[in-house]
Amino acid sequence: MTADIERSHDRLARPLLPLVVGIVSLVVILYHVRSVVLDGVVGPAGDDFHFYWQAAQRFLADPTTIYEGVHDLRGFLYPPPSIVLFAPFALLPQTVACWLFRAISLAAAVSSVELLARIFEASGVRVRPRDRVLLALIALATGPTYTNMVFGQVNTLVLLDCLAFRWLLERRRPALAGAILALGVWLKVYPILCLLWVVLWERPLYDIRRMLVGYMVAFVSVPALCLPFVPIDLYWIYLIDVLPSTIGRTFQNILNQSLLAAAARTAGPIADYIRWEKCDFSVLPPTWGRIVNVCFALGGVIGIGLWVRRGTQRTRMVGYLCLLSLMPIISPLGWAYVYVLALPALLCAVQSAPRGIVIQTLVLGACAAYFIPATQPLRVVARLPEVLKHLVYDRYPLTATLVGSVIIWRECQASRPFRSERKVSEESPLRRVT
Repeated sequence: MTADIERSHDRLARPLLPLVVGIVSLVVILYHVRSVVLDGVVGPAGDDFHFYWQAAQRFLADPTTIYEGVHDLRGFLYPPPSIVLFAPFALLPQTVACWLFRAISLAAAVSSVELLARIFEASGVRVRPRDRVLLALIALATGPTYTNMVFGQVNTLVLLDCLAFRWLLERRRPALAGAILALGVWLKVYPILCLLWVVLWERPLYDIRRMLVGYMVAFVSVPALCLPFVPIDLYWIYLIDVLPSTIGRTFQNILNQSLLAAAARTAGPIADYIRWEKCDFSVLPPTWGRIVNVCFALGGVIGIGLWVRRGTQRTRMVGYLCLLSLMPIISPLGWAYVYVLALPALLCAVQSAPRGIVIQTLVLGACAAYFIPATQPLRVVARLPEVLKHLVYDRYPLTATLVGSVIIWRECQASRPFRSERKVSEESPLRRVT
């Protein structure tokens, strides 16, 4: 009787979380559309795309000038070959080019969900057609995807690159996987961590030599093919001036949701960091914040890496998604839109959430935290103590850490019965007799 009641409860509990999250996602998407259409919250003057468009304009006039005007962590900060991606947009009016790029970023987000679903299926996680629709709705509803679209950013393209790399590895196409990842590195440096992750922790499972050959061929070919258009001096400027400026300093506005930015905001009340005009554009994080950030990065990479080293294919998939979530947390410029890299872990938590009110409530809370754009002032927390205000406005790194912990715990729980059963079978007298 008790077992029947529990099975009945399981059947009711399973669809509850997807149903609730799906309805909320649809409402949030409609609210975002309303904000764009009625409130006019987006425009060329308030986005980051104008940095790319202006750099491309300068590139067409004089290729040596793409890094002019870079100061205080503002301007065109990407590797030199990436300017080729933006050059065609410079042929269009800025507003038209910006909206076209925004459409491409949303298409990349949807494509990333499809690739993620295939990675789930390759790891033994069932994804039905309605699940794909739900995952796409969640991805489009989240604040990181919305702000990535509003600011005309490239991070959904980076996410698509990282997931394509993983999917190709699972399809046993290591050379192509390495080549695809190299293209992403020339757009933004984050994907290099994916390469290091596989080399460090998954070396026995894939053809690493072919992967590295594919990576190096593409990595060298890109600047070689761009050499007639992109002067070689730009690479030196990027390595000596631009890249170090993005590594050593951070930005205090709440749009920056990195761990270092959260540490820098402890210098004053959170109200000082909500408005752009009140923030210093480039600050040096406190020493204790840098120490915590390094420890968190090393602890996450090493701890999760050791966990996945002898795990199943699904365990390795979970570990890879946690690595993607770690990137915006430990980056000095972990802007809110960079947290699109944390969305696969969130979607994994929704797709594989176990039965039980506690875990489902945590996953639902994580979705709610991500649904609210990090740039939005929250009047409901105005009367909270200052410490709680900081926690609310620094919610993205906390949420990413929570989601990573949930999916790791879920995987440990899922693999425990198998391990116990295997241990018992190995010790069984009947097995020894046989």
